[in-house]
Amino acid sequence: MSVENPASDPTSAAPVFLQDGGNMGARMRAHDWSSSPLGAPTTWPQSLRTTVSMMLNTLQPMFIAWGPELAFIYNDAYAPILGARHPTAMGARFRDVWADIWPDLEPLVEKALSGRAHWVEDMPLLMHRHGFPEQTYFTFTYSPLYDEAGQVAGMFCTCVESTGRVVAERRLREIADALAESQERLRIQRDRLYALFEEAPGFVAAMDGPEHRFSITNAAYRQLIGHRDVIGLSAREALPELEGQGFFEILDMVYSLGEPFRGSGMRAAIQQMPGSAPEARYVDLIYQPIRDETGAVTGILAQGSDVTAREELVHRQQLLLNELNHRVKNNMATVQSMAAQTARQAKDLPSFIRDFEGRLIALSRTHDVLTQSAWLGANLQDVLAQELGAFAERVVLDGPAVQLNSTQALAMGLITHELASNAVKYGALGGPEGMVSVVWRVEEGRLKLAWREQGGPQVKAPSRMGFGSRLISRLSRGDLHGEARMDYHPDGLRMELEAPVEG
Repeated sequence: MSVENPASDPTSAAPVFLQDGGNMGARMRAHDWSSSPLGAPTTWPQSLRTTVSMMLNTLQPMFIAWGPELAFIYNDAYAPILGARHPTAMGARFRDVWADIWPDLEPLVEKALSGRAHWVEDMPLLMHRHGFPEQTYFTFTYSPLYDEAGQVAGMFCTCVESTGRVVAERRLREIADALAESQERLRIQRDRLYALFEEAPGFVAAMDGPEHRFSITNAAYRQLIGHRDVIGLSAREALPELEGQGFFEILDMVYSLGEPFRGSGMRAAIQQMPGSAPEARYVDLIYQPIRDETGAVTGILAQGSDVTAREELVHRQQLLLNELNHRVKNNMATVQSMAAQTARQAKDLPSFIRDFEGRLIALSRTHDVLTQSAWLGANLQDVLAQELGAFAERVVLDGPAVQLNSTQALAMGLITHELASNAVKYGALGGPEGMVSVVWRVEEGRLKLAWREQGGPQVKAPSRMGFGSRLISRLSRGDLHGEARMDYHPDGLRMELEAPVEG
């Protein structure tokens, strides 16, 4: 490449290194360099000319900052980056061209001018190149330029504006983050809904298709069916013990007609453990058809509650009402009989009131014992202790625990009262030294009880059977289904009672 005479007119002919170079090459050829710190191109050193020639004929955005003032020269690819500062930036000072971002660039420029190249990726720069603030991003390198003496005389920059990519990537990240956040919210909602479904107190199960194949069940449903794994099985395969109980037919009807079914207190014999016999359960049940977007039935949602405890309570309450009615009638008959028999035996009204009141109180004491167990029964020793409590220091009770039903307990209470009343009037409890022992045992399901009196007056058999003896005999044979034997031993009355008991 030839070098022009520095003394010649710079506009008389274009230097060879400014030939071509596109639009910026033409602008540089036509530019008045007299006011530029660079001076006329014909005076530029060869190192600068070579770099300028290379820059002008490159498609990569580039600029050169040369000399003490860092005069600015750039190519066509760089011109759009300048915005409204093009073309006045040609030949101006670097710091004036980019005054708005100079504080950001200056440290990097100083590195290049000290002989150290520097590369930056996606550096954020707030520019005013179009008359308004604009957040931009650039990837660029600053490299030192050396003159003929080997000294750093300027710097060279190749750059790419990455604003579009950075903004797009940021937007994509924001979208991805928003999507991930949305998915996380959906997951949390799904998990919450599933937890509510799984922990719902009522049972829920979904079945698909005309064969009613299980697709999902919750914990309450699995507990109802004995924790069997029924997913994927048809209702008939999963719960074969329901065959003949009407449930499969109801499912078929709901699926074919598309109408819901509601049932209350329905009895279902369900297997609770593999290989075990089905157990009776009671359920409140709804079969709700599931439809697709066209309205066609695609499955059935079963939901409801295990109300076995409720139904058993209702059944028990009815039994109690029936039992109460029976007991009231029996008690009325007993009271009526006691009143009639007492009246026939009484010498006068005061003796009738005394004897009849005592028998009513005895009946009441046994009622108190039964009430403590909700009339489910009473312990034999509790019945005896209640009736003989006034003579506790003179009575010995000895025997195993024996549970009596309510009828047996009432009968035993009245028998004990009659024996105690007789002992007070005529036997061991009428004097200060007398004692009574009541000893019992159970052999082969039969209660054997012995009443023994001692230390009282000498006993002799009565000339005729009184009401007390007749009552003991009637209660032993009737309510206790056993037998009582009276022995008027001279040392004290003895009574042997034998009757069947459950334990």
